[in-house]
Amino acid sequence: MESLNLAAPEFLIRLNGEYFLAELDGSTVTGTPVPSAAAHFSYSAADKLCDRLRQRGYPQVHATDIIGNPITREMLRA
Repeated sequence: MESLNLAAPEFLIRLNGEYFLAELDGSTVTGTPVPSAAAHFSYSAADKLCDRLRQRGYPQVHATDIIGNPITREMLRA
């Protein structure tokens, strides 16, 4: 398994089964179904923002790799 560069902006935030986070502007959350149109984050920034979004009513939110696969513990250890 290829190791991830956790500091690089190579991570997306999946809001639900269909949409990735495209923009967060104040209280407005904008999603997109297209990974390349989504906002890109370092892993740390994506993880922190996922916590904030869960508190705002997005229970399914999670960080993904650049193609939309959920980040697993095994991926982080590689």
